[in-house]
This record gives sequence, structure tokens and C-alpha cells, in this order.
Amino acid sequence: PQPAILKPKPLWTGKQLINTLLYMITRPHTLTLSSGAKLKPDAWPYSTQPQFEIESGDETNIIFRQSILCCGILDKAQFGASKYGLVHAVAQVFGADRAGILLSFFSRLFTLYLRYHGFSVAVEDLLLFNQAESIRQAILDTVDVAAFQALTDHLSPFLKQLNLPDSWESMHIVEKNLQIQYLAKATKRFCESVNDGDSKIDSIMKRVLQQKTSDIISSCITDNLIKPFPKNSMTLMVLGGAKGSLVNIAQISCLLGQQELEGHRVPRMPNGATIPWFIPFDPRPTAGGYITSRFLTGLQPHEYIFHCMAGREGLIDTAVKTATSGYLQRCLVKGLESVSVAYDGTVRDTVSGNIYQFLYGED
Repeated sequence: PQPAILKPKPLWTGKQLINTLLYMITRPHTLTLSSGAKLKPDAWPYSTQPQFEIESGDETNIIFRQSILCCGILDKAQFGASKYGLVHAVAQVFGADRAGILLSFFSRLFTLYLRYHGFSVAVEDLLLFNQAESIRQAILDTVDVAAFQALTDHLSPFLKQLNLPDSWESMHIVEKNLQIQYLAKATKRFCESVNDGDSKIDSIMKRVLQQKTSDIISSCITDNLIKPFPKNSMTLMVLGGAKGSLVNIAQISCLLGQQELEGHRVPRMPNGATIPWFIPFDPRPTAGGYITSRFLTGLQPHEYIFHCMAGREGLIDTAVKTATSGYLQRCLVKGLESVSVAYDGTVRDTVSGNIYQFLYGED
């Protein structure tokens, strides 16, 4: 095609490159397609005026007219294993062979692109603005207070048995240690006198901490990263759908949050402590496996232990599931080894000749 840019030297755009590939695959016919990108409109910084029959002129609306890419950026929703994307459309209209050729084209094109334009994630892709850091720290400072308040409300009958000091209701941060001791005693009594007391405490704490974690993540990513999208390699990778999720960015730049074992917070040992670092029945979120640190600035020793506990569970699960699924597959293979597709297209048992399907795949 004619170059879109003429001066200072002839240059072709990425859209023209896609048009050329698509023309080679679809000729002598053409493809017309309207679809959406994985990327959300508010994440795309370069807005344009509407030119086509779409609600807004942003690049998250993909429009092909006669095999020409008029508008839109191609991401996982278009050439990934996604419904109603470009690959899906080519497969439906032109057949699986041409869709396979399209994927081969893309594979070579992207590999070639990466030879000329390297792609790497650096520390600068993960740093937050000072304002976001301040908000993050301010929310973290309220975590213990919110957790203590929720526990106080729930354990009030058990706290009354402990002859609390008059200043309990207005206790300040200076007397935090005293507050911890009283709440630990009340928690111990609650767990001893109530069936499944630990689970009830867990659900109260998880509800409070989940809210705090959400507040921190929403205040930090993705708008408050110093390097904006799409120049930020980390967010480009996640929002485009290549690899990773917002959870990965949150754990690196914000906090790790609540570590869980079998769906619960870190269990207590027989003496009531989670690990020897903490006092028995310690009411602080940190003692139950809540990690306020992040990978960017490093974990405390006790947080590292909790994180390793959750990681170990994942490894064991993987190992056990491998054996289970392997045996299940073996059972299926042994059960179905006498079934085959006959020359007339029916699916039959080769031993008895019984017909299981008149056409393979039931289509």
C-alpha cells in the first residue's frame, strides 16, 4: 500500500501492516467486523473524535471494513483464544486453515518486532507517585484500629468480664499494647466458650481487611504509577492480556494482603499463637497472616514466613492434583480403549459392535 507518512521519509503504520496481512489471507473476499478490545476505554489515554457508527471514537472499538482496520488496537481479545475476535471471525468466515495461517503470520510478525524493539519491565514501571504512597501509608495506619474496633464490637460481653480500665473506649495509640493484651484475653475466652470461635473471628477480620486491601489497591494502581500506560511495560502486559493480572501489580507495588491456608487465615498452634513471633491469641491482623509490606520494598521476617506457608500449600496442591488427574486420565483411557470411529462415521464398540454415536462429536 501507499505509505501513510510521506515526510521526512516514507513510513507505514501498524494498521497498514495488519491490513496487508489480512488482504493476503482473505482475498479475493473481504472481512467486515466490529468487536471490542480487552482494554477498557478509560485506560486508553489517546482519545479521538468519533468517525464511525460507534458510541465513542476511542481505540478500544475494533472496526474492520473490507479487510481494512479503520479503528482499534489489537490485544488478547482479538488474537487470543477469545470469542468474537479477529481470529474467531477469520475461522468462522474463511475456515480453520486460513485462521491457522493468520496465527502463523502474527507469530512471525511479533517475534520480528521484538528483535527490533526489546520489551522488559524495570523498577521504574512499578513506582508510585509520592501522593499515592502517602495515601497507601495513611490507609495502612488505620488497619489495626479498624480491626480492633470490629473485634471490640463482637467481643464486648467477654471484654466486660475482664474489668477494663475506664479509658478503654477512648484508648489512644500510646496504650496499644494494653489494648492488644485485653483483646487477646477476650479472644481466648471467646474461642474456648464458642463452637468454631476461630472461624467467626476469621470472618470478622477478613471482612474488615478485605475492604482495606481494596482501598489501597484502588488508590494506587493503575493511574498512580509514575510511568503511565501504555509506556509502562507492566501495565501494558497486564491490560493488553499478554501475561499477569492486577493482583501481580498490587503485590509488587501496594501490599501482599491476607495470606490464606485452605481458605482460612493462618491457624493457631496449641498455645494460641500463629508463630512464636506473636503472643497467644494476638488480635493484630499481622498475627493472622495479613501482610502490609510489598515485594518492591521487601517483607518483614514474619511476613516472609506467612507467605512461604501459603506458597507451600500451592506446591503440595499441584503435586497431589498431578497424581489424581493422571490416574483419572488412565481410568478414562482404559474404559474407552475399545471404542472407535467406524468407516461409516459411527462411533462403535469394537468388541460388541454397539453404536454409541451415529456421528462422532454429536454435531
